[in-house]
Amino acid sequence: MWPRPGNPGPVYLTFSDLAKWRVFIAEFDLDPLVPQMMWEKYRRAQKLYYLGWIDGDCIKAGELAALVALELALIDRYGASDQAKRPRNGGRPMLASLITYVVEEDGLTDDQLPIFHRYGGGSIIRNLRETRDERNARGSNLPPMNLVERRNRGAHGDPFDNMPAAGLIEVVRDLIEYAYRNFISERRNAPGYPG
Repeated sequence: MWPRPGNPGPVYLTFSDLAKWRVFIAEFDLDPLVPQMMWEKYRRAQKLYYLGWIDGDCIKAGELAALVALELALIDRYGASDQAKRPRNGGRPMLASLITYVVEEDGLTDDQLPIFHRYGGGSIIRNLRETRDERNARGSNLPPMNLVERRNRGAHGDPFDNMPAAGLIEVVRDLIEYAYRNFISERRNAPGYPG
């Protein structure tokens, strides 16, 4: 199940051979100008998605690897002591506070994410996080299945409990590239860059 251009809802896709599946997964390559360490972590997630051809559970493992890569990238870009809110023990910021910082302080909007333009549809930002007021307005104490909750359930529960999230690796790629947008731009515009 995956969104398609003009249709943000998951659509059942079929692939007749491994080569076509590989091309599909390669569509989600991360910009090679992000720092190599982040690129390698994200690439591991892509490899697990690719192995999903053999066993669908590998896609669920790939989702968790993608979310780990995202969290590390956000810590790298927004984890300074004057940026994202830290836990009381002073440790590194958690994914929820990192995403809140990206949206509220760094100005992330749906319009800045290529996946939003590719598929259209509803708000991606709303699916990343939920404020306490939004939860109260929804009238539920249960957490929504947003990106943070998906990561928490996968990391602290059973990562194979539910179906793969259509388009998750694309959202992760877009968020990492957004976080590193200035870094990518500086590298691309550096003297001697072959582009």
